[in-house]
Amino acid sequence: MILALRLARYAPTWAVAEAAGLDFLGAEERERVGTFKATARREQFIAARWMARRLLIEQRGGIPADWELGAIAHTPPRLVRGPDPALHVGLSHSGDWMACVISTLPVGIDLETVTRPRRVAPLARQSCSAEEQALLATLPPEQQLAAFYRMWTQKEAWLKQRGLGIDFSLMRGLRVRDAAAGEPVNGLGYFDAAAGLRLALSAESLQPGQRMETNGLSFVEETWWLEQTAS
Repeated sequence: MILALRLARYAPTWAVAEAAGLDFLGAEERERVGTFKATARREQFIAARWMARRLLIEQRGGIPADWELGAIAHTPPRLVRGPDPALHVGLSHSGDWMACVISTLPVGIDLETVTRPRRVAPLARQSCSAEEQALLATLPPEQQLAAFYRMWTQKEAWLKQRGLGIDFSLMRGLRVRDAAAGEPVNGLGYFDAAAGLRLALSAESLQPGQRMETNGLSFVEETWWLEQTAS
């Protein structure tokens, strides 16, 4: 069950976290912060960790230091310690934005900015099946990037739900399709064309109409079913 889902700009959140002091960070988080060479990346990381704690506090109480999050590189965050250690946390960021989800079940989340120019074909060869690559090739160039990120975000969210980092061989073997009316849903997608943002959630027994705090943006929700096939 999704308890909270929030989208926010990282800069204002970073300012609040910095003003509060950084004593809330756990040992793994402090070690991870020390590996960032870029100031912006460091601030994004800390802002996302602060947002996660604010959502956890809203749901289960405590203070920021009560909630300890793991921070192993290339893997999703895990809840190490807290008033309700059974909860699950998902984090993602892209550009100026970051997203956080709190759930009672394992959950994955991915946020991507879809307006930055990228060459779709090489990305698709890494992460999409032959069928998906063929579908992308039939689209006009101006539509290919948005269609690619529709697949990518759901696949990455699926990996994060399972505590995995990027695995291209697994991604190529995942099939994403729209869920028909009345079908089970294990993926939810959100797209705001004006903001150029796409968000995906992956969890078991998701329900359409999920409430999300969007910081004023207007997202269209999509329901997906994702299944694992041969790579």
